[in-house]
Amino acid sequence: MPDYKEKIVKIVEREFEKEPEKIKALSKEIYEILLRKKETHSEREPLWFIESEEFLKMAKKEIEKFIKDKSNERDKTILRYLVELAFADKRDDIFYKACDKLLNKIFKNFPPKRKSKKVFKKGKPEKIIPLKYGVRVAMSPGRSPLYVEVDPEKLAKRENFLKMQGIFEDTDKRASIKHDELLCK
Repeated sequence: MPDYKEKIVKIVEREFEKEPEKIKALSKEIYEILLRKKETHSEREPLWFIESEEFLKMAKKEIEKFIKDKSNERDKTILRYLVELAFADKRDDIFYKACDKLLNKIFKNFPPKRKSKKVFKKGKPEKIIPLKYGVRVAMSPGRSPLYVEVDPEKLAKRENFLKMQGIFEDTDKRASIKHDELLCK
């Protein structure tokens, strides 16, 4: 693409970020293209890169310690580790045990009877990451948890779905984990 075309594209994208309605008034077709592009790229925003394998291994070790009550980390730090592992699609049995244990600590009666939210600090979330179907965590631009949101109806659906999954024969030991990952997407 010649240099001037790249510049035009960057200008239009920048204007779309500032005032999308202005672009929509100019050309509905361009607006829809930019909207689709934004939606497909919002899955992995530049600030939300997957942490290094070394970091993820350390997070996994801390989560294992947390399960055994040997971790000195604060709940918010454990929550961040869970979010990072979920974002990197590294959910496993240990992840789910730690997730349940932490949610039981955060919410006095888990799962709650109605939709609940535990706020750690105010702010606009940059990313909302599902830990499992029915549990979402809002993260700040600095990658710290803002709040945890729980939907008991979705949690119940998840449990019923996974129970049903257990009825069928599946040779893959990670079957329930894969199904939960699909539910979260």
